[in-house]
Amino acid sequence: MTVESPYGLHRVLEPTGPEVTLPQAAQRLDARAELWPGEVRIAVDTLNLDAASYRQLATKHQRADGSVDGEAVRAEVLAIVASRGKMQNPVTGSGGMLIGTVAEVGPESPLGLAVGDRVATLVSLSLTPLAISDGSGAVGRSERAGPGRGTCRPLRPQHRRSGASRSRPAPVAHGHGRLRRACARGSGGP
Repeated sequence: MTVESPYGLHRVLEPTGPEVTLPQAAQRLDARAELWPGEVRIAVDTLNLDAASYRQLATKHQRADGSVDGEAVRAEVLAIVASRGKMQNPVTGSGGMLIGTVAEVGPESPLGLAVGDRVATLVSLSLTPLAISDGSGAVGRSERAGPGRGTCRPLRPQHRRSGASRSRPAPVAHGHGRLRRACARGSGGP
């Protein structure tokens, strides 16, 4: 049985054994819905693809008239997420970030988040386990895709930033980046 790793190694499917690597460098992540005790599931509202990734995909799927075939970009993003368990463009190596709502909190999560909290990940989608379940029809028209229905599982933090408050751990996804609460005023978010 695999043991939950504060670095996310338990979510790495490829490579394995002595070749195992951190989630960002991994070829494939486990994006199953089951949470480990220190994880948080986020219902994805918006994926923001990294500009380099979107530019590469848009250029690859440019029509003869110069317009972008948004359906082809969408299909490739969905294929990348389905095959890799994360959004990491295999050409650029980049991912993006997401905005969503906390859907479930593991019993040992030190992040201080509650179900219903709006969050924006400040970590790359290239290391965040991700599954897109509804086809996210808006993907492909621009770097920003939404509304979509996917889930991701940021993992338990390992380190605090120096100077972080001692009363609460710095919110960290996968031990490499930070979460921030998204604005929940007005229409319900950013």
